[in-house]
Amino acid sequence: MLSRSKFDRYVPLSERILFARFLINRSTIIDVSSDFEVCRDPRDDMFLQLAIDGNASCIITGDPDLLVLHPFRNISIIQPATFLQNF
Repeated sequence: MLSRSKFDRYVPLSERILFARFLINRSTIIDVSSDFEVCRDPRDDMFLQLAIDGNASCIITGDPDLLVLHPFRNISIIQPATFLQNF
């Protein structure tokens, strides 16, 4: 995804590759076993499932279909600006 040419005008490909490597080296793979449908947009359920199985403390999003669920099973669902103000 980061290799798409539409990003060329914002950040050179070489920097995007370095960023991807940075993320990969600091990532944790989560096996998602949860299977539920609660979001009004079913495509967003995977983010909730990942948050549950990964023991997340919050989901940071601008998606109104997720924001309306705040909090979800003790997981805060907040906008990026709110996250930056509070954390």
